[in-house]
Amino acid sequence: VLCREHGQQLSQLAANNQKQLEGFELFGVVKETGVDDLGLTDFYNDYFTYPLYLDEKLDFYHAFGDGKITDHMSWSTMFKPWRIWKEISSLSQRVKGKKA
Repeated sequence: VLCREHGQQLSQLAANNQKQLEGFELFGVVKETGVDDLGLTDFYNDYFTYPLYLDEKLDFYHAFGDGKITDHMSWSTMFKPWRIWKEISSLSQRVKGKKA
């Protein structure tokens, strides 16, 4: 779902904020291979060097409405990595608060 620019932004956010991501793993999910494998390889090598997983049964894809974003997440959220980062940071703080 994320394009090269957004993959790069997420990678930069993660690299610059490793402490806040402690306990979380960043990864990507792809719904298919064999369509644009060269583009997928470029995306991984140049923009988003975190693990990419193939959703063979399309479970993740179906959970997100078969390509349509669910009520819980809008397109604007998906294309604003800093908003995702804010949500992750907030969640991290809540988890730390519960551990204390």
